[in-house]
Amino acid sequence: MSSKRVAVLIVAFVGLMGSPSVLAAVPAAPTLWDGTTVGADSRPLPAEVVAYARPAGLGLNEGSAPLREIARTRTDGSGRYVLRSLHDETLQGAEDQNGWTNVMVAAFGDDGSFNLAFDSLAWAPAGGFHAQSADDPAKGRWVTTPGERLAAEQGEVRALSADASEDPAQVAQEHPRVMVLSGRGERPISAQGSAPWPDKPADRNCMTVLKSEEIGNGIDTKVGETHLDRDWTGSFEYSNSRSTSFQVGVRRAGQGWSVGGSTSSLQNSKSITGANPQLPPQHMWNFAADLRYGHYTWRCYGAGARWYDAESIQPFTWKGGIHQSEGGPEPVCDPTHTSPIPPGGHHDRRNMESATYDGGVSVAGFIGSVTTTIATGVTTTWNNNSARERLLCGDRQDLTSTKPNRIRSLP
Repeated sequence: MSSKRVAVLIVAFVGLMGSPSVLAAVPAAPTLWDGTTVGADSRPLPAEVVAYARPAGLGLNEGSAPLREIARTRTDGSGRYVLRSLHDETLQGAEDQNGWTNVMVAAFGDDGSFNLAFDSLAWAPAGGFHAQSADDPAKGRWVTTPGERLAAEQGEVRALSADASEDPAQVAQEHPRVMVLSGRGERPISAQGSAPWPDKPADRNCMTVLKSEEIGNGIDTKVGETHLDRDWTGSFEYSNSRSTSFQVGVRRAGQGWSVGGSTSSLQNSKSITGANPQLPPQHMWNFAADLRYGHYTWRCYGAGARWYDAESIQPFTWKGGIHQSEGGPEPVCDPTHTSPIPPGGHHDRRNMESATYDGGVSVAGFIGSVTTTIATGVTTTWNNNSARERLLCGDRQDLTSTKPNRIRSLP
């Protein structure tokens, strides 16, 4: 074949690769994270958004645990962005013992503003965990809530394939949908004129944790409750922290704490602390796990040779104990969500049903919520000890709803 014909074929092939029909056939990686960036005035703000995999636990000593970049993109004209990634070696290497990966996203506004957000993600293979494609890093979807992950493991949620037909709205998210970037007109974030390390990155980047330390020695965090009116008894069991998501606190230098996402990546205790299997009636029972919390200081490099500091607070392990207490705000009752329990009967919350406890996290000035999903090792039961039929009532949904729902027992 002549050199001229070879050149023609190469040009033709390159032209074909650039054609819309061929590009459309190339599958897109699954959505890892999506959202919108805005300024303090709530208007869309152009930004570069970078996702990093970060090690689990407290052991993020200064300079020793570099973050691994997994995706980078720019926002569009409306401030919207979509970060995509396969289940590659970087993400697999950062998974904890339960298969959760801690992900941190940094947004660098074009005006010099900045913010961080956090989430835990787990990989749900296409076709289910026992399918032939379960080990294929290109076939599956990312989930972020314990309920969706449990549903995927049990085959009750279709794990989308990694193709262009994926709807990002179907990817469960517990990170902020809107990231507010601190910038123009506000007090400057800790900006320093020189880099703290000689190998200053050439682009916008986060390098490592600047400092990590434990807060206290175990902080009680609400993970469950049982409301029992007269002639009701019940029980609560909690032995698996992977079923719970805890909101993460974020504070940019010079500002107050705000919710910056959530985490489900905790080390489970090997011990089990049980509650009274027959909780007495006429009480509002609360249950709190003794969690260890970490306080982290992050440093990121932005435009204009500026270094930005931000802090985060989140639990990193469960010590294994449960604190039982009485009182507190009782669940409200929506009359449209009552269900009968027969005389001498009982109601057990089932897999994927969940409840959100506002103010469950209260650490070092940060207040956040906790969402516990009923799963293996987490159960709640109400026993109707009366000779007549009585009702249980959801505060926002029916008793069997998979959406967060607190339950009240009625007289």
